Formats: sequence, structure tokens, C-alpha cells
Amino acid sequence: MQLNLLVKPVAEVLIGGNVIYLYPVSLGDVNDFAGCDEGVDVTEKFRMFLTLVASLSIPTDYREGREALAGELIEQMSIEELELLASVYIGISSFDKVRAGNPVEYISPVTRNVTETAISFLDRLLLAEAERQRRIFDQINA
Repeated sequence: MQLNLLVKPVAEVLIGGNVIYLYPVSLGDVNDFAGCDEGVDVTEKFRMFLTLVASLSIPTDYREGREALAGELIEQMSIEELELLASVYIGISSFDKVRAGNPVEYISPVTRNVTETAISFLDRLLLAEAERQRRIFDQINA
């Protein structure tokens, strides 16, 4: 059984007549995102990230896989639509620890700069979350 299918969407956003369901970020999603080539533009990284956490449907049976958002649909989205999705996604509770920081884990708070786009801020949040998870892993295996 895939436990991630038991997780409900954390948000839904109407884009171009489609309801897009956003799911919580998993450890694998964070690692996949952090593993992206550093030369990739943040908007393109976000488009790739959407294939991990966004869907047009909610599975009704755990045996069905959660259907990833089609790359073609993501490519057709405007920057404004992508910014809306990123704005909604940065508000989910998965990022509470990296937004607040944690002196015990030696993590500084990650705050949004005044002129920063939602996509750029989400990029920094995801990278900070990857670093937080790496440190926890290192502590466990020390």
C-alpha cells in the first residue's frame, strides 16, 4: 500500500478552469527538488516540482495511483498562474519549521524578501527543508 495516497490534498486552486489539488511535500519530493541541476531556472524547477505535488484528481482508492499533473498542462501555465500556485503552496504547514527556524537544529529562519517572487521563495524554502532533513539524517546516523 502506498501511504502517500492516504494523504489528502492540502489545498486546491482553480487555474484555467481546472481544479488543481496540491499535496503535502514528501521527503522524496524534497530530495528530488534539491537534486535538480543548479543551473536550472527557478521557474523551470517549480514546473518540475508541480509534477510531484499537484494533480487534477483525488484518488478514491489507495490502489489507484495519484495522477501527476501533466507536463503539457504545466507548460501552458502563465507566470501569473505559476505564482498563484507557489503562493498557495508556501502557506502549507510543511514549511513551518524552516520558516520559523530552529536553533537546536542550527537552522536560521527563512523569510520572504519584499521583492521576492513566490516561486523564488518556495525554491529557498524547499532547499532549506532539504538541508534540515539532511542534518536530521546525519544526526541519526552519527
